[in-house]
Amino acid sequence: MLQIVSEGRVLVSFGPVELSIIVEIDGKGITDLAVLGAKKIPTILKDLAPYQQMLKQCYPLIEMKENYPDIVKKMIRSVEKIGDLTFTPMAAVAGTVAGIIADLIYQEGATKVIVNNGGDIAIRLRPGERTKVGLSPSIDSQHPSHYVSVTKDSKISGVASSGFGGRSFTKGFASVATVFSDDIGIADVAATLIANHTFCQTSKIKQVFAEEIYPATDLVGEKITIEVGELSFETKKLALKNGLCIAEKLFNQGLILGAVVFVQGVYGMIPKKFASTLQN
Repeated sequence: MLQIVSEGRVLVSFGPVELSIIVEIDGKGITDLAVLGAKKIPTILKDLAPYQQMLKQCYPLIEMKENYPDIVKKMIRSVEKIGDLTFTPMAAVAGTVAGIIADLIYQEGATKVIVNNGGDIAIRLRPGERTKVGLSPSIDSQHPSHYVSVTKDSKISGVASSGFGGRSFTKGFASVATVFSDDIGIADVAATLIANHTFCQTSKIKQVFAEEIYPATDLVGEKITIEVGELSFETKKLALKNGLCIAEKLFNQGLILGAVVFVQGVYGMIPKKFASTLQN
């Protein structure tokens, strides 16, 4: 289903994919290019379908082949670069889909493209264009508390979020971890990794094996968080420190450009002052 919301903005629902596409040329919304991107989704999913079982394996078990479709190669490379041996390429699927659509539209001459695939956002900007990315203190909040300005010079082209209550399973209890990168696939995987590590031992959470919730999961044998109670300040700070430690490592490796992590109202960011506070 495709819905034209306004000039240059469409909403798309196709199988597991629900995304929004915003396209402009010099400040004017261009609906035709947004629709062009939306119509690419069936082809992307068709390319992906034969490889889904393979992509549910941890990436070191997968042999890269030149004849793989573009989406498959991008997903594998994203988890390879992050380097966590327990990750499967499915950790990069949402961001990679958004990135492929954004690239297609951008190549057609758009000056601003924003493709949001359930919180994984691909951004393409020509020089002189800008946008703001709002940061909310939890996955389900609609009220941003911070923002990051994005321009061509900022090199940010991918933004992804992960945390408790999101679409995907998490091993930690970050309210939300949002990651900025020059590669949306890497941002997608990095957000998951940081959220997983925003964790410490506490009786206030409940975890079960992922397959108990979803038998077809690619996280068989991994414990995921299903309940989070009210945490003490010390617990929040320790979990936040653990998540930010991973974020700093990825930043120092040049894999991400910044990250902002929230745990029940307590937050931190890498690098310092990366995001600005919204004024009420």
